[in-house]
Amino acid sequence: MTAERVPNLVKRRVPSYLIREIINDKPYFYKGYRDVLAKRKTIEEIMGSSVLQAFIIHILDAFLRDFLNRKEFLIATSEAGVHFGRNDNAANDIAVYRFEHIKNLFSVRYFDIPAELVIEVDVKVELEKNQEIEYVVEKTEKMIQAGTKQVLWFLTKTKKVLIAKEAKNWTLHDWDVDIKLFEGSVLNIKTLLDEYNLGNND
Repeated sequence: MTAERVPNLVKRRVPSYLIREIINDKPYFYKGYRDVLAKRKTIEEIMGSSVLQAFIIHILDAFLRDFLNRKEFLIATSEAGVHFGRNDNAANDIAVYRFEHIKNLFSVRYFDIPAELVIEVDVKVELEKNQEIEYVVEKTEKMIQAGTKQVLWFLTKTKKVLIAKEAKNWTLHDWDVDIKLFEGSVLNIKTLLDEYNLGNND
């Protein structure tokens, strides 16, 4: 995979381990990959989540585990991979699958079935200026078209949440919105954060 396939990126080969996702045959590199190429950082330094991102993923994961039957649903975290087709692979912060749809629990390959729910916390790939919306739309559309019923993007900088459902209009809200999930549950990220009495969650 070469950087020439992505506009305005460095004109030399980029190691495949710096590619986080390939969507529609287009590689997306980890945010900060240029620092790795310049030897200012290691790959381990750019692959992880920030404290805030990890915290939000943690409380969302805990929320889902409180109401989902652990024998019916698999809650996949840690950049769970999903395979759409040749040169078409993404990674999810949180993806919820029904066990009955998983053919082989001992597979070493990426998931190749649609998730019931996908949750993303911020954009974690390197993009040119003003390309975040394009990336979010492309990735979300890919998952919805593959059969995922609901995709949520929690954006920490603006404290917004994008709600996308199959065959319906997408909506952007402040963090205090109630989000209806499957199995009859309602998620409100601000309410969950308020339980920690952080004092700076407005």
